[in-house]
Amino acid sequence: LQDDHKRISESAATALGMIGNTRAVPPLLEVAKSGRTRSTRNAAVKALGMIGDTKAAPVIRLALRDKSEGVRTAVAEALGHMGDPASIPALKELLNDRSSTVRFRAIFAMAEIGDKSVAMELVALLDRKDERTRIAAATTLGLLGDNSALPATVKFLKSRTKWHRFAATIALIGLGTPESRKLLETRLHDPSYALRALAERVLAGDGAKALIPTLSDDDNDFRRYAAHAFCFFNEPAAITALKSARNDSNCYLREASRLALRHMKRLESGKRNT
Repeated sequence: LQDDHKRISESAATALGMIGNTRAVPPLLEVAKSGRTRSTRNAAVKALGMIGDTKAAPVIRLALRDKSEGVRTAVAEALGHMGDPASIPALKELLNDRSSTVRFRAIFAMAEIGDKSVAMELVALLDRKDERTRIAAATTLGLLGDNSALPATVKFLKSRTKWHRFAATIALIGLGTPESRKLLETRLHDPSYALRALAERVLAGDGAKALIPTLSDDDNDFRRYAAHAFCFFNEPAAITALKSARNDSNCYLREASRLALRHMKRLESGKRNT
């Protein structure tokens, strides 16, 4: 971690995040606070997010004022992965960050934490000019079970961009209302087979389980989208498929699958401790 060559220290941080052992938290925190370069600080924060130890949250929240957009983005992601509701006030501050990427990650971090108290702030973002901010807000509201974003969601369902249509679809899955089911019927004629099949399974009553076959879709993007989606749904039936996806040839899918599995583990641990 302290190697003079930044690529070596970054690789070490990434490896520690993948391993996920909490013993790596103290040295990673040191690098996150005082790493020599933005990229090494970024790598350390991302690794802390992968590990998901909430004890690290108060320290990495201090990095929200880092001048580097990449570091602030990594902090937003990490706070979401840690799932600590105490991070919500800090994430709310990022909704006005000058970077659309930081705002995007902060909004989805709120979805991952699952705190419905952010609804009012998210509704206010639906009129923003920035498309990424609008779709993140609309999707997160759906995932939190708030139908305020339905008009915006309908627009994204008609987008030419498959990621927009997928995000709108998982928002409708999160809502689970008769109105959202009606809108899902429009995806039965989606240009992408993966979305047509997903809508069909949801309408058959599978709910979030409908995403499991998407993890083995021929389209790399949809496989990755589905893995990330399980960071918002606690669906134990997906565990076997996610474990298998950790060995996929696509590195982004491998990372997303690890995050989803740790998300479920954290939620299950929280249940046992209550």
